Amino acid sequence: MRQDLVILKPQHSAFHSTPLQHLLDRMEAEKLIIVGFATDMCVMLSATDARMSGYSVWVPSDCTAAENSSRKAFALRHLRQSFKCSVRASTGRMESED
Repeated sequence: MRQDLVILKPQHSAFHSTPLQHLLDRMEAEKLIIVGFATDMCVMLSATDARMSGYSVWVPSDCTAAENSSRKAFALRHLRQSFKCSVRASTGRMESED
């Protein structure tokens, strides 16, 4: 869409060496939804950077992929338990899970 922003990501995290943090600050964003391929790499690193930057983060479990189901499950469990990200499916609400 015309209003969408596109940011080139040179590393695994969308926050590393990109203007993403600046743009989110300007937009006064508080909550982020992070989806994509490589749940155990790019998605996990972007989500952890977002949490460490103070954002509430939702990683819909049905909107990510990994090389195999065990790697995906490990990454989602780590995001939920260690970083308090919501990992509910896309039909869920953005809330932290215990």
